[in-house]
Amino acid sequence: NGVVSGNGGCNDYSGGYQVNGQTLTVSALGTTSVQCADDVMAQEAIYLDGLQGARGYEIVGNRLRIFGVAGDQEVELFYTAQQ
Repeated sequence: NGVVSGNGGCNDYSGGYQVNGQTLTVSALGTTSVQCADDVMAQEAIYLDGLQGARGYEIVGNRLRIFGVAGDQEVELFYTAQQ
């Protein structure tokens, strides 16, 4: 359906996504190859795994909640629209 893109804390990423009702699927994400501190890279990997593991979403007010699975962990990502 569209393209998702952003910055994971160190690297820019982009990929495709599809929406079917309340189901959200994010394709494999491509990233730039910037190297940052190990802790930043680890946090970015968790974030990108969570985004790629998306299974659904909901919008409440100006907040987007994406939920899914990364490995054996349930993941929730929250985004707030800019004012």
